[in-house]
Amino acid sequence: MADDEEELGVIGSGYGYGFTPNHEYRKEFRATLKLAYEINNPALMWMKIHDYLMKSCILEVGPDGEEITVADVIIMPEMADFFLETAAAIVNLANGTRSAGEIMDYPEKYEDRVPDPVRPKEAITLLPQALNFTRRGYNAFAQLASIRQKTHEARLYDLLIEDGLSSREALDALSRELGEMAHSRRRRRIREGQFFKKHIWSITDDATFHHLCWRMKIGESKNQ
Repeated sequence: MADDEEELGVIGSGYGYGFTPNHEYRKEFRATLKLAYEINNPALMWMKIHDYLMKSCILEVGPDGEEITVADVIIMPEMADFFLETAAAIVNLANGTRSAGEIMDYPEKYEDRVPDPVRPKEAITLLPQALNFTRRGYNAFAQLASIRQKTHEARLYDLLIEDGLSSREALDALSRELGEMAHSRRRRRIREGQFFKKHIWSITDDATFHHLCWRMKIGESKNQ
């Protein structure tokens, strides 16, 4: 990971089209990237990088009607680290190199000899694993969906408490809406959701969240 004290400069000005992130944004952004590295979730990395670039790039509409970047952007060091790791994984596949942690159907046949090079058709199959989107028993998108759901539960729980319910009443309300679950397990999910809510901003699906609020008649939807 890059040094947290590195500074950032962006060519251009104007929020959304050359926005220069301030110190607080960089601090929050780095915290999210650090968490994405810790849980090794590239989907989360790409979500936050997309958010950053959409704010930082100076965009114009090109001949085909799509927005294109028209000025240089100095990216954060952590993003450069991630781009290099991603590029290295793709280059390895392009060169036919097998990674040390690659999942093979018959690993024992490679124990006493150098593995065969990756063939082009095989490279396509191995790409999600090479980019860490999947590994044995893991799916980056499933993990991200779980994080989003736990964050929803934490936000709903907080609103229920703000509306005057006790902790047990709030947990019962969540069970009625989201499905029965032991309170101890729900509390653990809420604690995890509160952690993610603090460290990953703008990851929840607001449309889904507001729909849940409307169904439960809480928060701004209480009197609707």
